[in-house]
Amino acid sequence: LVGFLSEEEMKEAAEKIVQGVSSLRPGFVVLDDVSEFKLSSQEGMTHLMKAHQAVNAGKPGLVVRVTGAVLAKSRLDRSRRESGTDFEVVDVESLEDAERRIDEFRSR
Repeated sequence: LVGFLSEEEMKEAAEKIVQGVSSLRPGFVVLDDVSEFKLSSQEGMTHLMKAHQAVNAGKPGLVVRVTGAVLAKSRLDRSRRESGTDFEVVDVESLEDAERRIDEFRSR
């Protein structure tokens, strides 16, 4: 996700996540690069919460988030909490760090 997304773009992104997660087996890995993402509306948060709920229901093994904008990170954390999800997120600063964490997870 990059930049400001309209409510419709957030809805489409959330629907893709919901559909994609439904085909995964528990223990899957999520790499979420939000380093350039800016959540633009409360309505967008509603769609984001649906995506978080779908990820949670799928029982991820690891969720790694590349962060950049502190505001986006805090709003994403809030959305995850308010959606009642309990999956943990590992925040990293770069894609390289994310790939390293995923490699470590897979080698266990």
